[in-house]
Amino acid sequence: MTTGTSERQVGIGLIGAGSIGAMHANILTTLVRQANLIAVTDVDDGLAASCAAQFGPRAYSTVEDLLANPEVAAVIIAAPPKTHCGLIELAAGAGKHVFCEKPLGWQVDEVDQALAEVRRAGIKLQVGFNRRFDVNVRRVKELVSNGDLGRLLTLHIIGRDPVDVRQPGRDDGDLFLDTMIHDLDLARFVIGKEPMSVFTQGGVMAEEPLDDPDTAVTTLRFEDGATAIIDDSRVSQHGSDQRLEAFGTKGMASIVNEQCDRVSIATGTEVSAAGPSGLPGEPDRLDPPEPYFAKRYLDSYVAELRSFADCILENTDPVVTGEDGRAAVALAWASFRSYRDGLPISL
Repeated sequence: MTTGTSERQVGIGLIGAGSIGAMHANILTTLVRQANLIAVTDVDDGLAASCAAQFGPRAYSTVEDLLANPEVAAVIIAAPPKTHCGLIELAAGAGKHVFCEKPLGWQVDEVDQALAEVRRAGIKLQVGFNRRFDVNVRRVKELVSNGDLGRLLTLHIIGRDPVDVRQPGRDDGDLFLDTMIHDLDLARFVIGKEPMSVFTQGGVMAEEPLDDPDTAVTTLRFEDGATAIIDDSRVSQHGSDQRLEAFGTKGMASIVNEQCDRVSIATGTEVSAAGPSGLPGEPDRLDPPEPYFAKRYLDSYVAELRSFADCILENTDPVVTGEDGRAAVALAWASFRSYRDGLPISL
């Protein structure tokens, strides 16, 4: 397939040049040799112009103009979530493959409509659940799938975003469709089955609360009896707190936080008789995790964009499908309804 300026590159158009869009532009132009970023557009012309000046694509004033460029074979949608489904339909109508940031849409019915258009157009659609591409997550998934941990009993996921990820008054998501949706997808991915029920408790808990729930714990029950506990917050003072533990009848596998400083320190003033784990000779303090999710998951963001380009060049199915995106949106809304009503929701 010949696209863009090279026989083995996919010509990419970027829709949305905000913080996530700019991150994708940087990755595409420096770390994804299979892709050629040739076009960008944003409702804010200044953002599009800035992206064009920094990374080299041509700036377009409208989505329609960008889609009309015959060198654009695929688009990355990094616009506000409530616009995702409409943009997917526009891209599909123009015959362009789509990489869409999560959430796939804001409501299940609009997602269904967008997926119908994707199927009609015969394009590829990949959803931006980058954590599926994290090497640590994939290793735990492999251990669970191979039965190395025995029968899985519980999966515990902690996902706590830094305080400054969501500023009051910004329409860029909420606890359920912005933060928790990653972990709902992770639970489906690691366990490899669909949950039967969901129960969520939480609330506006922070001292300086946002205008929606900032902290919640969700329990998913699966058909084989396994339970996933998702512990999420949008007000983490200590950085991007991302941990996971899979516990089975034969053992346990865990993923700890990526820390800003991985140097172990042992000095007369910083070593106590028993450190944080109770073992002698350990530091009496732990460095905080990475301050921002984009740095914590940089490698996985690179891997997902390489995978998207490869599935187009090699004509294979995307690793994360539109159906995966739909399932996560449905689970996020079920979790919200459970939180609102204080009752478990059968799925």
